[in-house]
Amino acid sequence: MHFLVTRPKKQAAKTAKALNELGHNCTIEPLLKIRTISSALPATKFDGLIITSINSLPMLDTAWPDDQREAVPLLSTGLATAEGARSIGFCNVRHVSGSALNLVDAVPDWMSQNNLSNTAQLLYPAAETIAQDVAGLLLKQSISVHRWTVYRAEPVSCFSTQAQIALKNGEIDVVLLYSKRTAHTFVQLMEQNEIPMTKLTAYVLSREISKALPDDLKNQTRCAKQPSETELLKLIGS
Repeated sequence: MHFLVTRPKKQAAKTAKALNELGHNCTIEPLLKIRTISSALPATKFDGLIITSINSLPMLDTAWPDDQREAVPLLSTGLATAEGARSIGFCNVRHVSGSALNLVDAVPDWMSQNNLSNTAQLLYPAAETIAQDVAGLLLKQSISVHRWTVYRAEPVSCFSTQAQIALKNGEIDVVLLYSKRTAHTFVQLMEQNEIPMTKLTAYVLSREISKALPDDLKNQTRCAKQPSETELLKLIGS
């Protein structure tokens, strides 16, 4: 099949490689542009880090002191983000499979395993616009989290010429959608270019993403069992 991979370019390249190994063709078409927001590290002394996106790492790498990376505990969503954190010097790194909500569920046990008390201060480098209020959800559990805005994801205003031609000619069989914002952007651009979606199949990370799709695409949508790329690739491979 021919896939349209809508992730940001660096992540999309890894996804395309995995799909190529399964025998599929890919067109990489990032629908969100990631912009780092330069800001100083908050002055508070933090006891741990939680991260829900690999896009948070560039600013964290810039601002977090090198000599404080070995011991500080870091919890992330997804293996790729955990490996990215290790690649910039963080050593005490663990990850959970799934979404930000899975991370929220895992935080109390992770804090206990790292001897972090309920008065510990956690830093959450995050996007300007977030799907889940991680800090707010943890505050309900009396866990103190400081959200630090380090990047924004800006929807593109148009398809690339290559993707537009491929979609109009019916050369794309499947679109991969990793977030509700990406799904909204994809649908908006399809409607803007008057491209029907009836012959497309969508593979999505979660049921929430499928809710953002119109009926003519929603009826041809397959959802991963868990919100991770590993599960999505398993679904495609099956």
